[in-house]
Amino acid sequence: MNTKKLIRLFKYSYQAKIISVILAVFLWIHVTAQNIEEQTFKVPLELAGIPDSFVVVNDIPDFVEITINEKRARLIKLRFFGNIKGVVELPAVRKGWVNIPLSSNIIEISEDISRRNLSVDNPKFIELNLQRVLTKDVPVRLAYNGEIAKNRFIAGDPVIIPEKVSVRGASTIVEKIHFLSTNEIDIRNRTGIIKELVDLRTRDYEITVEPEKVLVELEICKLRSRKLANIPPTILMDNRNLEIKCSPPAASITVEGREEFIDEIVPSDISIILNINSVTTGTYTVKPEVIVPDRILRYQLDVDTFSVTVLPDSTAPGR
Repeated sequence: MNTKKLIRLFKYSYQAKIISVILAVFLWIHVTAQNIEEQTFKVPLELAGIPDSFVVVNDIPDFVEITINEKRARLIKLRFFGNIKGVVELPAVRKGWVNIPLSSNIIEISEDISRRNLSVDNPKFIELNLQRVLTKDVPVRLAYNGEIAKNRFIAGDPVIIPEKVSVRGASTIVEKIHFLSTNEIDIRNRTGIIKELVDLRTRDYEITVEPEKVLVELEICKLRSRKLANIPPTILMDNRNLEIKCSPPAASITVEGREEFIDEIVPSDISIILNINSVTTGTYTVKPEVIVPDRILRYQLDVDTFSVTVLPDSTAPGR
């Protein structure tokens, strides 16, 4: 094929034009790929060599910026397929602050990239605050969201399993932790048994907790109030022969508690005790001792004190 025919082929053939463009592009890529360029990379930063008995308590950067001078082809390959990271090996570990300079030696990179063509730009060094690790057990406290309705109450003490959890972290932090709270349990407009697996509130501390969740069980019951009237006091005294007059002769008591239990209460379940042992004749103001069943939540006696008059022994000689 002579020169004129070749020119005519490229002039009128679209296929030939496309091939020529493709060849030109590949030639341009090949030439430019050999050019030396400077590019910046943001690579993850890791710490190594920290023993289990120590922990870093201050914030450190997650990434480090580096600059690499290399052939463009290698930089492109590195950006898309390279696994670059910075690893800081700690020197002899001791408690307190330590400054560590960052150089190209911390960068883990493919062998075809020379470290002489690499520099660490930002940060130039990192500061570490190393503290000894402390582990201790602390109690768990229950946190609520909202308030219980006026006609409801929590029966007994809520059950938390486990009652204590193991806290691990820097000694300066763990020493200040005396308890951990649960995330808030919503108790608004709820009745009956509540059993939930609840996370512990640890976001305020740089610590680890074992276990991370606790089982909480509580019961919200309907509250019932009832008044029991005409309950006579029981008088405790040494001399049974003394005549006693009590005012008032009886009292009323209002009790509150679980609805089904309060409905079953009878006056004989309540004891009002007046203790006048070792007293002589006369009139005394006595504060009563009230004994109620354990399942009563609250009670209120309608009198605060009784007036007790002790008269002489009517059986004594000469009377």
